[in-house]
Amino acid sequence: MNIHSLRIGFASILILASGLAHAGLITIGNLTLESAGDAYVTDNVNKVDYLRWDQVKNMNFADLTGAIAAGGIYDGWTIAQNVDATNFTNALFPDASLCTSAPLEAPVVCAGAAEGYIYADFLQLMGASYDADETKVYAWFLSGNGDLYEVGGLKADATSFIKIEEWDSVSASDAWSHTGTYSAYPIGFQLVRAHAYVPEPSTLAIFALGLMGLSSRRFKKK
Repeated sequence: MNIHSLRIGFASILILASGLAHAGLITIGNLTLESAGDAYVTDNVNKVDYLRWDQVKNMNFADLTGAIAAGGIYDGWTIAQNVDATNFTNALFPDASLCTSAPLEAPVVCAGAAEGYIYADFLQLMGASYDADETKVYAWFLSGNGDLYEVGGLKADATSFIKIEEWDSVSASDAWSHTGTYSAYPIGFQLVRAHAYVPEPSTLAIFALGLMGLSSRRFKKK
């Protein structure tokens, strides 16, 4: 087999691999889950990752602060603040006209079945929590009102997505953890981190083809 045939064969494999690498993507708005087994989704506008809601749904606040501390299992992640929850909502619904504008402490409601929002897809995107009733899912975030005593909430169901800036206290949120009264309906906190980009398979394929081109030129000269 000559070098030209090898180059064509290798290029075909690389192109096929780059195509398969993105098979089965789940994308709603600007949020993308690369594969169903991933623990986080990527916000392609704000360049951050959000941990899926099913990952920490059973942790109370003390569990979570330990998990994100240096050396913890979620070292590098932080608990989402109000601005992060707003960014998440905006990434999910890039068309701002689909969400109601609301005064402080009132809910922001975004219409379902718009911008690609389908609840079944959202469950695959962020993971199911609220185990005893999977017709809806929730996540907490810190309200960012100057202390750590208030939490806001994100809620998704079949008809809408809602962000409530001031929901309850942090201590009250523990009622929906594994130690709480409503442990059958677990709600965890949204976690966020800066996204570290890696070259996509298509980029690697182009780079490999370039190297092969240089190699073939050297082969011909010899």
